[in-house]
Amino acid sequence: MGLKDLIGLLGILAGLGLLIWLAFKGWSVLLLAPIAALAAAAISREPLLAHWTQTFMRSAAGFFAQFFPLFLLGALFGKLMEDTGSVSAIADYMTRKLGSKRAMLAVVLGGGAAWMAGRAVATVWSRWWMVVIYCLLIGAGVRFIHFSLFGATLISPHYYAIDTAVALIFGFAGFRVTRARQMARQYGFARDGA
Repeated sequence: MGLKDLIGLLGILAGLGLLIWLAFKGWSVLLLAPIAALAAAAISREPLLAHWTQTFMRSAAGFFAQFFPLFLLGALFGKLMEDTGSVSAIADYMTRKLGSKRAMLAVVLGGGAAWMAGRAVATVWSRWWMVVIYCLLIGAGVRFIHFSLFGATLISPHYYAIDTAVALIFGFAGFRVTRARQMARQYGFARDGA
C-alpha cells in the first residue's frame, strides 16, 4: 500500500467520521453524504469535480433507484408506527414482560451474536483481529438494545466498554473453539503420526 493509497484511505475514514458525527448531531444524511464525499475526495487529493459527478452522483443515483421501494415503504411504516404510538407501546410491553432487571438478556443475545461472529471469522480462515472489529459493532448493538428496550443511556462509554468486553470474550471463545476444530480436522495427520 503506497502513500497515495494510505492518504485515500484516511480521506475515506475522515469523510465517514464527519458523516457519523454530524448525523449524531441531528443533521440530515441527505445533506451530509455529498459533503462527506467531497471531504474524502479533497483529503485524498483527487479531482473534486470528477469524483463528484462521475463517481458519487452516479453511484448515489443508482443506489437510490435500486432501493427506492424499500426506502418508501420503510418511511411509511416508520411514520405509521410513530403516529399510532406503536413504538412506545412495543417498548412498554417488552419492558413489562421482560422487566428492566432482565437487561442481562441483551448481553446474552450479544454474546451469542459474538460467538457466531467468532465462528464465522474462523470458518473462513480470517485473522483474529477481525473478531475485534465485529465485537466493537456488536457492543454498539447491545448498547442500543439496552437503550431501546430498557431505557438505559445510549451513549455511555463505560457500559459500552463492558458490553464490548463481554462480546469479545464470547467472540474469541467462538473463534478459538472453531479454529481448534479446523486445525484438528485439517492437520490431524500431524498429530496422529507423531
